[in-house]
Formats: sequence, C-alpha cells, structure tokens
Amino acid sequence: LHQAAQRGHVEVARLLVEHGADINARTDDGRTLLHEVAQRGHVEVARLLVDRGADIGARTDDGRTPLHQAARKGRLEVVRLLVDRGADINARTNLGWTPLHQAAYHSPRGFLEVVRFLVEHEADIHARTDRDRTVLSVLKATRRQQQEVRDFLTEIGIAE
Repeated sequence: LHQAAQRGHVEVARLLVEHGADINARTDDGRTLLHEVAQRGHVEVARLLVDRGADIGARTDDGRTPLHQAARKGRLEVVRLLVDRGADINARTNLGWTPLHQAAYHSPRGFLEVVRFLVEHEADIHARTDRDRTVLSVLKATRRQQQEVRDFLTEIGIAE
C-alpha cells in the first residue's frame, strides 16, 4: 500500500485498502501513509485514505500532522482537503510549530497560496513557537527571498 500510495497510484491503493491493508500503519518515526501522501501532494490518494478512515490528526514522533506535511511542501490541494475534512489548522509540533509556521519557513516561490489559504481559514497568525518565534520571524530566519509571502504576512499584521 505504501508503495502504491507514495507513487500516486489511486486505483492500486483503493484495491489494497478494500482488501484490508492497514491505512494507519506507522513508520519508525511515527509517519502514517496520510503523512506520506500529503507531503507528496497525491490529493486523490489522500482523499481515498481520509474517506476510508485514515487518522487525519495522526502525529509523528516530533508532533507533525499530515497538514504540517502538506503545508511544508506547498501542497495546496491536499491542504484544502485536510482542512475541509476537519484537520486542526493550529496543531502544534513538539516545538510549537503550526502548519502556518511550516508553510512560511519552507516556502519557495509559490507557497503564498498555501499561506493565504491557512490564514483565510483562521490559522492563528499570532502563534509563537516554543522559542517565541512568530510566523514572520521564522520566515526571515530562512534567509530566502520570499518577498510576496513576507509582504502578505506584514499586510495582515503579523509582527516579528
């Protein structure tokens, strides 16, 4: 199942799930299949897993949810699916990072849509990590030139 899902083979994954494959099995670091497909952006496989009862709030050993994984990789369609299906938009990792922190920190060009979606769906724009870092300070720490994301965060009132 992991191989089919990671490669985005929805029909093979569906067949395996129908024949009893464990959709909530975990890797050594606590990742579920939903974490994997969220990170890879396979929205149809993610939808199949969620429809079949995958744990949308499952946490890795370091506290990341499938939503964290999708946000940190800029997988907007998976982010939408997970939020629409009830994922905790303000879930925190063991270090206090929210999906919004993840999206901002890992954002190459194109993540503005993920950041904007999370904010529009009531992500806590004032959340601070365990090291007291805001979303904007996390973004600035990357030393990447993410001016569009930075400008958006500043416009909506996120302080450093």
